[in-house]
Amino acid sequence: MSEAGRFHQHSRRRYGALSNVEYTLTVTDTVAGGPPKIYRNALGQFGSFGDIQAFPAP
Repeated sequence: MSEAGRFHQHSRRRYGALSNVEYTLTVTDTVAGGPPKIYRNALGQFGSFGDIQAFPAP
């Protein structure tokens, strides 16, 4: 998981996995608060994802 910078007043997030296991990733904005973002990866699928509107920029 890494912060990919700011884009249109939002904080971007991206992550990648080198395995094809099923998992759930929960990301919480500890600065602004609010509900967490939940990302899921299905069994048998290699997970890699980018969210350009993960959280509003502080």
